[in-house]
Amino acid sequence: MAEIKIPGKEEYEWREVIYIEVPPDKKFEEELFHKITTQHKPIIPQEGGVISENFIIIIPNGTTYFGLSYNKDIEGWRQQILYGAGLLKLDIGIIKDGKTFVTSGEKSVSLTDCTFERYNFYNKDRQLVKNRVPIDKEKLF
Repeated sequence: MAEIKIPGKEEYEWREVIYIEVPPDKKFEEELFHKITTQHKPIIPQEGGVISENFIIIIPNGTTYFGLSYNKDIEGWRQQILYGAGLLKLDIGIIKDGKTFVTSGEKSVSLTDCTFERYNFYNKDRQLVKNRVPIDKEKLF
């Protein structure tokens, strides 16, 4: 059984993961990714970049959070994304201690109570799966 790593569950000093709330009527990749990362001007980070993790955390109340990660100028990218999400009035979330999902809206949820999806990945037959697909919790680590 192939295991899937939850982005942000483990901390690394060279990369950080943050999750952005995506309202049901919005598409993350098409409508929000660029806005969140460029909304605040001037751009704060001096180097590095930000990518989509193609991973989704859904907390028990149904709120959906899409993962982003960034590198090099960690502090600069964190500020850029937090400002962008704030200007767009979107909640953010992070994983604390590898066990709890904490949002800027002051919700704290155990990861075991969340559901997970991924998209834009290659399946075992090496076919690109673009749609959101639920992940069996048994496959997560």
